[in-house]
Amino acid sequence: MRNKLAYEVLPEELAVLSDKTRKDSLFLNTAKAFNDEHSLNVFRWFRNNLFFITRDVTPLVEQAYKFQRNVAFKSRLLSFLQAADLDIVDFEIVKSDTSIPLEFSWLMPELKYKMTIRYKFDDNSDETFTLGLDEESDGTRKFIALAIILISLRNSTICIDEFDDSFHVELSKALIEVFNSEENTNQFILTSHELSLMDCNFKKEQIYFAEKTKGSAFRL
Repeated sequence: MRNKLAYEVLPEELAVLSDKTRKDSLFLNTAKAFNDEHSLNVFRWFRNNLFFITRDVTPLVEQAYKFQRNVAFKSRLLSFLQAADLDIVDFEIVKSDTSIPLEFSWLMPELKYKMTIRYKFDDNSDETFTLGLDEESDGTRKFIALAIILISLRNSTICIDEFDDSFHVELSKALIEVFNSEENTNQFILTSHELSLMDCNFKKEQIYFAEKTKGSAFRL
């Protein structure tokens, strides 16, 4: 019994763990602690297959670092970025040699991996210049994060709050078209205030309207 809800169906092999679950703890946590494979799979999914796009794109830079030596991956990522007219000609991700004590590593994740992006100066010369990812605009960082996801991830769920924030409407629509393509195997959960994005050939079951209640909660 938890929060006045009774779960009467419980696999026999897990029934013994029911009495070991504290009132202030989740049964899933208890099962995981006892190495139940189903529970471990749930935790692995949340750790490896659920992503949130925020202003901090460090976890995705780490993802790209693992693949950047793969010529095909780097070529596809560059092609995707260039399709947005960003004038990007190359990028490099390096892992810092700086030793960060384990207890402080969560405070400084951006020090572990650094992404540098090389741009073409203009169409009339071969000159280039570089910028660190931290020097880029919010829109460019978000677009790079999405590009890394689309090229490197499969069968994952990606949540993006205020999806169209920092994006031109036409770019937002183009990305949604990619999200809805048959080639994409990821699931995207987006929030947006931009009503014009509803013109993107969504199916009825893909759109939910959220209403803010008096208690500042949201109702679908």
